[in-house]
Amino acid sequence: MSYAKALAYAINRPLVGVNHIEGHIAANYITYKELKPPFLCVMTSRRKYTELFMLKHIMNLRC
Repeated sequence: MSYAKALAYAINRPLVGVNHIEGHIAANYITYKELKPPFLCVMTSRRKYTELFMLKHIMNLRC
């Protein structure tokens, strides 16, 4: 985070915080333009964990 802040300051650009998980979910809108809430999102990891998210509105997550 310190590097990002310093870089943004050095190039005179704003630093915009992004939620990592929401970013993964939002990326689906690039591939599936017709995607509209409500829908269930399943996220898995090579570390063998699974998370379920219910999206009722755009980026309104429920675990």
